[in-house]
This record gives sequence, C-alpha cells and structure tokens, in this order.
Amino acid sequence: MKTDALSTTLFNNGSAYSACFEITCVEDAQWCIHAVITITVTNLCPPNFAEPNNNVGWCNQPLEHFDLSELIFLHIAQYRAWIVPVMYRRVACIRKGGMRFTIIGSGSFNLIIVSDVGGRGDVAAMVVMEEEKGRLIHQ
Repeated sequence: MKTDALSTTLFNNGSAYSACFEITCVEDAQWCIHAVITITVTNLCPPNFAEPNNNVGWCNQPLEHFDLSELIFLHIAQYRAWIVPVMYRRVACIRKGGMRFTIIGSGSFNLIIVSDVGGRGDVAAMVVMEEEKGRLIHQ
C-alpha cells in the first residue's frame, strides 16, 4: 500500500485520513516521470511555523503538499528532483482485507488504531462503547 502524509490544509483536521489521491508530477520535464500513483492518506505532515512557506515550510498552511516517502516519490520523479509540482485528484479507494483494530493502553488510557479499511469510502467516524455497560466511551 502506498501511504502518504498531507499538509495541514489538505489533511483538513483529519477529514482526509484514509482518503485516496491520484498524483502525477507535472511541468518539470527534467525531473518528472509521467506516471500516475494512487496513495492512501495515513498521516499529517506537521507544519513548521518557524520557517517560511518555501523549501522548509512545505507543510505550513495554506500550502497543499504531499509528503511522499522516497520509494513512492520515485514512481513520479527522479531522486535528485527533491520537490516537484504535482497534479492531484481525490479518487475512490480500493482496499482489501476488511478492517483491523489495534488496541493498546494501560489502566489509565486506551489507544485504538483502525487500519486496512475494506470497501469504498473513508472512515468518517468511529464510536467506542463499553461492551457490558453499553455506555459511550469516546466518539
């Protein structure tokens, strides 16, 4: 699975989590490999407010930035390019394997991670309830 982190603007307070985007490098004949890749959003690219919105502040608002791993980046551009302009669009996700829940924690907290979402669409909400008491723990 090709996963990616998005800038604050694109991540949109988490509403883009698990969404899929199609990305291709554009406008840079020297560095672009004109292939199209589809990625799944799994993380936020943290903003660096101490830096300007240029070569170091790429994840700052209002920039729309995809923070690709090297392996994924090499599908659309040559290694030495570093940062390239892209064209993107949100697409339907095609996933296999259903949903996997990882639950870890201690007596004072629970951490629930949802991954490998099957079917089409995004995870828009999740509700956690105590099984025996039927009361809402977190939404």
